[in-house]
Amino acid sequence: DGINEDGLAVSLSFGGRLDIGEGFGVPLVLRYVLETCTRADEASAALVRVPVHMSYNVTVIDRRGEFATVYLAPGKTGDIRRLAAVTNHQQKVEWHQHARATSTVERLRRLRLMLQDSELSSEKLIAAFLQAPIYSHAFARGLGTLYSAAYWPSEGRADFFWPGLDWSQSFADFTPGERLIEFGNSPRPHHITRGIDLREETRP
Repeated sequence: DGINEDGLAVSLSFGGRLDIGEGFGVPLVLRYVLETCTRADEASAALVRVPVHMSYNVTVIDRRGEFATVYLAPGKTGDIRRLAAVTNHQQKVEWHQHARATSTVERLRRLRLMLQDSELSSEKLIAAFLQAPIYSHAFARGLGTLYSAAYWPSEGRADFFWPGLDWSQSFADFTPGERLIEFGNSPRPHHITRGIDLREETRP
């Protein structure tokens, strides 16, 4: 995730597919986009052009308010969609165990319902990102929410959020610093797929 001085912001989520292929790691791709692009259409074209090694969803927005989501997958041409909300799957769920563990369908449904609200405020939307089902406390399974971010392209500002804590940075007023966040237990070394525990969660 990130924002550049031209007001282009990018947001990343895992695309929910197991395939691995030849291509670049997505952090390097996003850095390239932020270094070379100024508008959402330029960013979308760059994302389609550069191969990636795993499946990801990248949402881009610029200071004009233009936005798009690009579905990326190894060995496939990027798919540009005019979507304002995306979670951890693409057109359809393909990795069902992961989808159940991450509540990707439920989270996307909640986001879409909120975006249909004509009275939705930025404060209300940010608050929803700190509550279930969008926010996850499943840190012991490697599935907890590490942070939430709000990017303000027209202001050149990024706000980062955790329950009970927020941190704002901007190009006009950038202050180096750090925040220590405790997330709970790390995943156990068994029943782990790519660092996450996908077993069905049990409740008393």
